[in-house]
Amino acid sequence: MQDREHFAQRYTQLSDDELAELALHGELLSEAQEVLAAELEKRGIKDLSIFRKRIEADAAIVEEDRQGRLERSLRVVRWRSIAFCILAGLIFVFALLQLLLPQWKHGRDDVALCIGLGVAILALTWIDSKLSRFWYEKVIFRKSPRQLALDRVSNGGPPDDDVPTTD
Repeated sequence: MQDREHFAQRYTQLSDDELAELALHGELLSEAQEVLAAELEKRGIKDLSIFRKRIEADAAIVEEDRQGRLERSLRVVRWRSIAFCILAGLIFVFALLQLLLPQWKHGRDDVALCIGLGVAILALTWIDSKLSRFWYEKVIFRKSPRQLALDRVSNGGPPDDDVPTTD
């Protein structure tokens, strides 16, 4: 009985949109579902399709924004990689000039050092681009568990058991 009162008190404080989202996407206890249905009826909300469209439109806007920020960040990573590849290329050209031009010959050690430095820059650039892509996609601009659950439910799939539910 105390749970029903708790649910009723909580649901009266929610907006119509929040109630509709909870009704559409929330995995609720049977008591919470009954109280929610009563609150929706009390407010005269019978058709949730309008709310579903609004929630899906909001989710699409959030996803579009996330994708845009991710693409901008990855564009910076690409330009950074290009700059470091150009630097490595210049170092390789310098090593080649030391090998081919007599006035530039300072010794084989300089050539080996330049080639080693160029290879190291290329390897670190490749590692940086892979780690940056992972970091941006999986950590910084990842979808929230709530967004993943909304995506699953709106695509007709079952909600994920690992996603925390309301109430």
